[in-house]
Amino acid sequence: MNDGIRERNLLSVSTDSLMHSKQPKLLNENISRQEAELIRNRTKLSPRKPKLEILTNTSLPELNCLSSSVVAQLVKGEFENLFEKIIIVDCRFEYEYVGGHIIGALNYSEEKLDELLMKNTDYQHYGDMLCIVFHCEFSSHRAPKAYKKIRSLDRKRNEQVYPKIFYPEMYILEGGYKQFWKDYPELCDPHGGYVEMKDPSFVPEMKIAMQSRGKSKSQRRFFSQSCSNIFLELNGTSKIKQPRVGGVVGLGGGGVDNDNENEGNEKNTLRTNSARI
Repeated sequence: MNDGIRERNLLSVSTDSLMHSKQPKLLNENISRQEAELIRNRTKLSPRKPKLEILTNTSLPELNCLSSSVVAQLVKGEFENLFEKIIIVDCRFEYEYVGGHIIGALNYSEEKLDELLMKNTDYQHYGDMLCIVFHCEFSSHRAPKAYKKIRSLDRKRNEQVYPKIFYPEMYILEGGYKQFWKDYPELCDPHGGYVEMKDPSFVPEMKIAMQSRGKSKSQRRFFSQSCSNIFLELNGTSKIKQPRVGGVVGLGGGGVDNDNENEGNEKNTLRTNSARI
């Protein structure tokens, strides 16, 4: 699971995820397993029955979402009978990854994921013996976006033999790194480490990361202004917390317990994109 590949690249965040402050809510807390399966079949984002037990009470029923407990089992090697290889893809920014990540996780941007999984053929022969788990801070935008991009490229590459694809066993960590960190701090590196995307100590890094995602001068200017707005929000309306003992090692404060600061409610945007893939 650890190939020594630690590409700490940056992944884009939508403008909506920067400007909203409420955590994604479940579309329907009573959605049945059959309904979730129908959604996945209709969007063709998860065209087959997965090997692992997936969640249905999620804001992303079209994707294969795993609980933190199942991902912990993967990290501990408890599914060696099902998979020959496991890749956990951390879709957060570099400074978030350095501040704390799941043991063995790799930090990849969309571009690097394309190179790793589509241009590079090293993993394509594994088929359903390869398990890939995507996550970001809350798994509300960056991770689903990466998942959908790889699934779309995989389908296009295998259009003539579909539903056969390179990576049928792809999953999303429900609740993202934050939930996993709460449940299994001992499986995080460094132990118990967690840096929020909106950590006031890393506003300059976030600004650089987002500017690098802009494909045009206007987009870069807009992202720069968005980061400036966040900086003003943190200093003007938010109480900046002091570093907590036993939290992030050597990386300063983080407000790691603030449940109100996250990547935003992306469910409408994600559903619109799902229909197009």
